[in-house]
Amino acid sequence: MADEWVISIATTKDVQRIFELINEAYIIERGDSGIAFKNCNRLLSPDEIANLLPCDHSVAYLIALNRQAFMHQQQRIIDGCIFVEDRGGGLAHFGPLAVSPHLQSKGLGSLLVYMAETWAREHMCKLMEIELINHRTDLIKFYEKRGYAAVRTEPFHDNARVTRDTHCIILKKDLSAEGVDPDQLVGGDNLR
Repeated sequence: MADEWVISIATTKDVQRIFELINEAYIIERGDSGIAFKNCNRLLSPDEIANLLPCDHSVAYLIALNRQAFMHQQQRIIDGCIFVEDRGGGLAHFGPLAVSPHLQSKGLGSLLVYMAETWAREHMCKLMEIELINHRTDLIKFYEKRGYAAVRTEPFHDNARVTRDTHCIILKKDLSAEGVDPDQLVGGDNLR
C-alpha cells in the first residue's frame, strides 16, 4: 500500500491544495451533532499554511503525492499531508493530518504518521505529541492503537469557532521504540 505514494516536503506552490485538502478532510467536524463541533472550516485562509513554509530543519509539511501522476510528470496530486515540527528538548509535535476523503481507510494516514515519526527520530526527538479534540473519539482510538496515550487536557484555544463545549486532549508516544514497516500499513485509518 505504501508504494502508491511518494512522500515529499511541501513547497509554497502546494499551499492552496493543502488548504483545500485539510478543509475537505475535516468537513465532518462542522455542525453540532455526533463528532461535529465547529461552526466554520478547519482553516480559514491559505495563509495558515503559507506561514509554516518554507520548511527548515525544525519543521516540515510532508505531503503524499499520487505516485502514478508523479512518475508521469503530471501535476502534483496531493492525496494527504501532515505537519510535523521539532519543539526542542526532544519533543516533536504533529498535526494537522489530512487524507483525501475518498482515500481514507486505505493506509495513507498511517503512512503519514509513520513518516512524521521517522522525521522526528531523524531530528533526535524522543517523544511525539499530538493535540486532539475531545469529540473526536474515533481519532483517539486510532492513535491509541499506534502507541499514543493521553497525558493531559487543555482548554480549546478558539471558542468563537465551536458550537459546543470543547477541550483538547494531548497524547504522546515514546519514539525510542522502532517504528513499523511502512509496507504493513493498510486500512483502518479513518482520519479526517
